[in-house]
Amino acid sequence: MKNKAKSAMITVEVLVALIILFLAVVTATTGTKLYISTQMQKQNYEDLYIATTSVIDKINDDLCLREMFLEGKYNNFTYNAKCVLKNESRNYKKGFDIGDNEGLIGRYQLKLYEVELTLSRKNFSKKFIYSKMTQERMF
Repeated sequence: MKNKAKSAMITVEVLVALIILFLAVVTATTGTKLYISTQMQKQNYEDLYIATTSVIDKINDDLCLREMFLEGKYNNFTYNAKCVLKNESRNYKKGFDIGDNEGLIGRYQLKLYEVELTLSRKNFSKKFIYSKMTQERMF
């Protein structure tokens, strides 16, 4: 009788030890997967930040001035940039003397554009919208 009780006690101890071991392995595996996925996401966003700022600098001279749509590749990212005119006006001219013309009749034509920039790489894609203003001397 004592041998059966001892045997049952050892079996319960072994089961408890196996459960604890299993939980330790599952926790370590889950933690490692979370760490790896967070590192990959961090790397994607670092690459995206670098590519976004570089693409904006690269296309800034041509977009909305010469071209309304640009596309290309930069650092394994493909990008599309579309420019849409939102508003345009001349600059304000103040009349300093009585009888001087005053209002939006200045020498510069100002244009406000909305730029939609989309960057994508493999199954990762991000869309940005920002405003850009240009000026052009009229006379």
